[in-house]
Amino acid sequence: MLSTCVRRPKNIMFEKYNESARRSLFFSRYEASARNESVIDTHHFVLGVLRENDPTTSELFRALSVKPLHFQELWPPTTDRISSSAELPLSEDAKKALAYTAREAEDAAAAKVTPIHILLGVLRIPESRGGQALVNAGLTYQGVVELARAISTKSEEDRAANEQTPIVLRHSHYSLLDSLCAQVTPHRGRRTTREEVALALFDGLTANPNSFPRVSSLDELRVRMAEAIAGLPPDV
Repeated sequence: MLSTCVRRPKNIMFEKYNESARRSLFFSRYEASARNESVIDTHHFVLGVLRENDPTTSELFRALSVKPLHFQELWPPTTDRISSSAELPLSEDAKKALAYTAREAEDAAAAKVTPIHILLGVLRIPESRGGQALVNAGLTYQGVVELARAISTKSEEDRAANEQTPIVLRHSHYSLLDSLCAQVTPHRGRRTTREEVALALFDGLTANPNSFPRVSSLDELRVRMAEAIAGLPPDV
């Protein structure tokens, strides 16, 4: 069971944490228990964030060439464990880190607290166990701020680009193909089921993607599908 200290930290609006940040705190309790430690400290926050492995923190550690295994080796689990039902309080450093975490999100005008904010909160206390480990691994407060900002900017640019990218056929478009095939009548003397048409199209297009380049609209996709259907061999 997650400690009430972690579920509802005093002076922390836990509802402002996104799901990934909440899971990180849940995992921090697990990491403390796995090491038979009766208090949740900042290094457990680090381990919790790493276990959650959300895309931004994952990219951050990858960019810094820091492997999560490094921290696992610093604080290996023990054979003896604290009961999962035991209440584990937060250390003084952990309380300070959570306060800094909330401040980081607020200063950044973030809609939700994220795992990156938790790491920044820990880095604000460099003398703590978690802070020392991060610094020794090459992470600095300012460096993480700048890198996280760059990762976030790139993610936004990628998202915007994807929204403007013409449709490209992939395996995930099978349902779209099937739906569109229902609106296209094959020019065949024989009866062809929608599934046969979709499978034949999919096989043909994936085998020779150059014959079916990018399309910019569903109408164009329908036209190209109709052309592809018309060109199917008689025995398909």
